[in-house]
This record gives sequence, C-alpha cells and structure tokens, in this order.
Amino acid sequence: MKILQSFRKEDGTRVFLLGGNRAVLVIANNEVSRLALPESPEGDSSVAFVTNVCVAEGNNAVFATFDDKSVAKWDLTTKQFVGKANLKKKANALARGTVQGQDIIIVGDKAGDLWGFQSTQMQSLGYLGGHPVTIVTDVLVNEENTLFASCDRDEKVKLSSFPIMEEVQGYLLNHKSVVTSIGFIDPAGKYLVSAGWDHKVILWNTNTFAVLDEYSFKGTESSESTNAQEAASSEPAAPVDDAEDGEKERDYNEASAGNYPFKITVSANGTVVVLSKNEKKVTILKATTSDDNSSLEFAGSFTTDVQPVDAVFISETEVAVSLPHPYYIRVFDVAGEPRDVTENVFSEAVTIALQSQLGDSFSAANLFKSLGFEDDKNLMRDTLDNRLRELPKGGHQNKKARR
Repeated sequence: MKILQSFRKEDGTRVFLLGGNRAVLVIANNEVSRLALPESPEGDSSVAFVTNVCVAEGNNAVFATFDDKSVAKWDLTTKQFVGKANLKKKANALARGTVQGQDIIIVGDKAGDLWGFQSTQMQSLGYLGGHPVTIVTDVLVNEENTLFASCDRDEKVKLSSFPIMEEVQGYLLNHKSVVTSIGFIDPAGKYLVSAGWDHKVILWNTNTFAVLDEYSFKGTESSESTNAQEAASSEPAAPVDDAEDGEKERDYNEASAGNYPFKITVSANGTVVVLSKNEKKVTILKATTSDDNSSLEFAGSFTTDVQPVDAVFISETEVAVSLPHPYYIRVFDVAGEPRDVTENVFSEAVTIALQSQLGDSFSAANLFKSLGFEDDKNLMRDTLDNRLRELPKGGHQNKKARR
C-alpha cells in the first residue's frame, strides 16, 4: 500500500503524489492539480480508490492501482491520461524496476500473483511469478535493480533475482503472522526491514537470510529491541486446525491481530518510521548495519491528529505523513526531537485545495476499506506454503548459490 509518494524534479521542485477517489493529486509549487480517470461514455463515476502510486520514466509518468481491479497511467508533464488495464484481482502492491533502460511496472494482487507491464507503451508482460495460495502484501525492487522482494499473508518474505524473477534466492522466515510491509535499508538491498501482524519489525541480512535484530511492539508501551538469538529460538504459533490432507492450516483474523504495524518507510540513513493500526503515535526506529554489528533500536516517536494512512521520507530527516480528512498531509522533522514542519513545506492554500479536491471521500473509513483493512474477516487459509515452516528458522537459501 503506497498512496503517498514524493520526488524532486530536475529543477529541484518537490512533488507529492496523493491517491484519492478516481484520481491522483499532484502537489507542486504550492499548487494542486489532478490526474483523473476518464468517465465512461455512460458517464460512470463510480467510487474507485487509489491503492498504490508509483512514478516511472524519469519521474515523467505516474502509475496507480485502484480498488476496482485496474491500473492506470498518466503523463505527468501534460497531465494527460494515457491508458488503463484491467486486472483479474485487486492489486495490493506496486513497484517499479528498470531493465536495460526500460522501466517495468510490477503489480502484486490478492491472488498472490505478480504481473508486469512495460512502462512506455503500458504493454502487458504477463505473469512474473508470485506466492501460491496466499496474498501478496508488498513488493520492492532495490535501487540497483538486481533484487526483488515480496511479502505475503503467510508469514514470509520472498527474495528473487531481478529481472529474472523465476530465480528465487531464498526466503526470510521468522515472522509468526501476516507480513504487512517491507523496505530496503541500502541501495544494494543487502539489508531489509519487515513488519507484521506479530507486532514485530525485523532487520534482515538478505545475503545470509539471517535475523540481525528485531523490535517488538508487544508487552509494554515503550517496547525495546529484543535479542535476535532469543527471537530465533521462539516457537511458531500453533495452527488453528488440521487440513483434510493432514497438513497444518492457519486462519488469520485481522481483528485479533490488534494494533499491529502495517506500514514502514525507510530513509537513506537507516531511519525507519512505523505506522500502527488504530494508533496516532508514529514510532521511529534506527537501523545500524555493518558486517560486524547490526541493530534496530527505538529512536523516538511523535503523535498525529488521527491515525496515519501512509508515510514517505522526503529527505534523510523529514517524513511526510498522509492522514484522513480533514488533515491530509503533515511533514515532520525526525532528526532529534520530532517536530511538525508542515508550514515549511506547504502553504495554507495547499491544505484548502486538498480539502476541496478530496473532501469526505478521504475519510478514515473509506481509506482503510480501500487499502485492505479487513476487520472481523477471516483471511485466506494456506496449506501448501505451510511446508516452508518446516525449514530451518531464520531463513532459507535456494540451492542455487546467490551471486
């Protein structure tokens, strides 16, 4: 889930993209413009919320997935709608990778499948692999365009070569429930952080598939980083019942997961911002990575007016947070004691324009429903992927040696 994105144009202008109902809003130079889906000849203007946004083609093209099972593209320079493709299932995740100078758009859906599109012509590249019998929750390509990471509702993070994604390098296996969000710490993707319904944020070495450290939100309000060796020795949660074929089956329920971390975003210097469900408090962690000593430590927190929906770093020390109506976007400096610096980034006119463009359609109830929060709904059960739980704890490497 990525409905808030930010980047700088070649002239230094800071641009924000914010997904809404049937449109992506573009905020630049204290002005708000709109990239909208065209109406059908019948005048259809049904609700279709953006679930993910990304940029491509040198930040000149915008792609967005919608909860009506579609993916659309706009030319950011002309603000013109380019085209739209229909998906078989609702898209949960979106990422961009580059292959031989060509941008590739990768979509992960609720069936666990990954689909590719060539950016320029928006031509379908077909099925790229996936997570059988489960649901993809997040996807990433590292900055060097050599490693693809994806996570799912069956407790695992999958690492694949890029662009040859059928080459599975291994799995990161230490979460005890749904993995919600992932982020690379470094351009090569050697270090990765993940968050999940087990109320943990875990720091991994993707070369060795080892847990380096973890931070737990359970037990106390001021949770502390736990010892990785203790975490690796913990037993997995018991399955709820047995499948007919004798394999263990799990039944995930979001309501019982409580106030779990559902979104993480990572800065270039290893600062990790964590959003938790039903929480106004935003947690700041610091990831320190080296061959000899790596850690994930609590570094502070700040509180927003309402529960945040998404967050993205706009510099090493500043993070933009999207909030439901009527707040929309706030910016915080998290170097030292966190402080609200929104007025340094946006004028009051921007907030007024966002209120006009988004209005009540950006309510918390609409946003969380479109982004996949499924309270009191039993999620997909998985039997095939449970075989992975018999593998050694911490991680699993493919037989093929990693390059």
